[in-house]
Amino acid sequence: QAVVARFLSEGHFQRHLRRMRRAYSQRQHCLLQAIGDQLHGLLQVSPDETGMHLVGWLPDGMEAQDVCSRAVHEGLFLLPLSSYRAAPGPEGVLIGFSEVGERLLRSGVTRLRGVLTN
Repeated sequence: QAVVARFLSEGHFQRHLRRMRRAYSQRQHCLLQAIGDQLHGLLQVSPDETGMHLVGWLPDGMEAQDVCSRAVHEGLFLLPLSSYRAAPGPEGVLIGFSEVGERLLRSGVTRLRGVLTN
């Protein structure tokens, strides 16, 4: 407890948060740009000022569970929004970006394009 208290009181945690927020913001920007470049009309996303995930809305007729199942075969791990709600709603997927570097984000979007177009 003493170590944690010192870590907090000396400002190390605040520095860590600033560094992580900056990194997540850069990764989100990269992901949004790649999606805009490669998935126009296939996936709709909007920036989010907080968090480590984005919501990708799928076109009418596309099922999120099916997309997520096919994505696994491409090494992509998406979660259907239906996992987080009790009532039916628009189809979408949760896309995490916090633990992936920019190069992998771009290649992941390329692989996701294959999932969404096949």
